[in-house]
Amino acid sequence: MWVAKVKIVHKECITSQLTKKHNVTNLVYGLRTYEDKTHIYFNVIHFPRGEDKNVKAFIKEVKKDKRMVKFEESEGMFFTLFKEPKKNKHLSDFFNPKIFYLKPDINTPTGHEIFEVASWDRKELQKFVDMTKKHMQGEILKLKEEKIVDFFFPHLTAKLTNKQRTAISLANQYGYYDYPRKIDQDQLAKLMKTSKSTFQYHLRIAEKKIMPFLLGNYQMLNE
Repeated sequence: MWVAKVKIVHKECITSQLTKKHNVTNLVYGLRTYEDKTHIYFNVIHFPRGEDKNVKAFIKEVKKDKRMVKFEESEGMFFTLFKEPKKNKHLSDFFNPKIFYLKPDINTPTGHEIFEVASWDRKELQKFVDMTKKHMQGEILKLKEEKIVDFFFPHLTAKLTNKQRTAISLANQYGYYDYPRKIDQDQLAKLMKTSKSTFQYHLRIAEKKIMPFLLGNYQMLNE
């Protein structure tokens, strides 16, 4: 399988420049696209991550975008249907059926987007890369043939509560899972504006919910 990893700056993106403004990370999956006589329509699911107040401000501003057609928010994620004029036809390349996403499109707090995509056909990946270079300052981080050993499923964190998601997101963001650890639970509790015992509780439950996916013990998902 051919795999490409690309970093872009998409200044007209409906979310990626707002992640920079509000200091959040947004995991994005394109679902479906269709068009009419004048516009192309994009169905997308988003998983924003960061401090709760920042995520709320980010979502509030995304909803106001004039290109937004439909918006629905659920716990820990939101769905968008937005439109682009047909002159931006190149955006359809993100939905090329001959490539697929190994990981979500990561909208980073720096304003960059990171894509990791794969295809049986190297030419299709090259077309994707060329499009990003032409329109979005695309930079190739990797383009090679390799076996796929990692694949991300968005359902991994969808059932976490807001507090559980905040706890584990802060822990990951500030290096709690690094070795050596860059932050302790007392500091993380202060960031979350809660007591250490409350933070520990939310983090423990979040880790317990995620662990079955990591270990493949799907029987535990029904407990």
